[in-house]
Amino acid sequence: SDELEHLFQCIFNGKTPTLWLTHSYPSLKPVGGYISDLIERLTFFQNWVHKGMPVRFWLSGMFFMQAFTTGTAQNFARKHMIAIDTVTFDFEMPREQ
Repeated sequence: SDELEHLFQCIFNGKTPTLWLTHSYPSLKPVGGYISDLIERLTFFQNWVHKGMPVRFWLSGMFFMQAFTTGTAQNFARKHMIAIDTVTFDFEMPREQ
């Protein structure tokens, strides 16, 4: 089919196929970088499932990080019985050692 031919041509030319990007996270990387990034993302989530919740979260590795941060705020607000609109995030960047 034309769709499979286009898929093959994209991979052959080192481009990430449009078909993949319509069902995936946005990426401007060539196909090799896209696949490496996809493997890293899958490993992150697989470790989360098999080893438990991580200490640090790879926010940019998530497809829709706004849903994750909203869910985190909701869980925190419920746990501490406070209004969700009073919950804010604070980030600290570690000093290089």
